[in-house]
Amino acid sequence: MYEICYTCSVLFLEGQAVLLKGSGADWLVIHIAQGGDQAQALIAALTAEGFLVRSEPAGKPGMGENAIEILALQSEAREARNFLLDSGLPT
Repeated sequence: MYEICYTCSVLFLEGQAVLLKGSGADWLVIHIAQGGDQAQALIAALTAEGFLVRSEPAGKPGMGENAIEILALQSEAREARNFLLDSGLPT
């Protein structure tokens, strides 16, 4: 069973979200976590709320070795960021 979200260029295949290749979807950084544990907790909370998110090493000078960017689709970024701010999760 599959479902396609045309506004966010995502294919939902058996409950897993897959970004469609070549979709041109834009990702925005919504938070920079200070380590893998914090990043995993935030990503779990965001995906549980239905947001499509991904992470990647920050890799910017001064951010620290363990800094991880959490990115959301541009179409969901503001709502995802607000969720993080309102959730009471350590950010």
